[in-house]
Amino acid sequence: MVKGNFKQIDLLRNRRDSNNLAAPYFVDTYKYVKKGIFSGLVLIFISLILGIPFILRIKFLENKKVKLKPFIEEYDLLVKKVDQ
Repeated sequence: MVKGNFKQIDLLRNRRDSNNLAAPYFVDTYKYVKKGIFSGLVLIFISLILGIPFILRIKFLENKKVKLKPFIEEYDLLVKKVDQ
């Protein structure tokens, strides 16, 4: 979309002029977009910082489980032999 002059697209300009109303005030949205991006990034970083310990703990426990697998199989075999 081509950026045009506001006076060209202002449909109510004549009404504002005749009624002595104030010209429309436009807010610079750049600072709000910048603030929103910053807030979003802070939220993402906080969730990553809080989530990484849980991910590492799960990996650590899975690694321990894999290391214990041979002992578990050996124990199951011994229990079967005792039951027979």
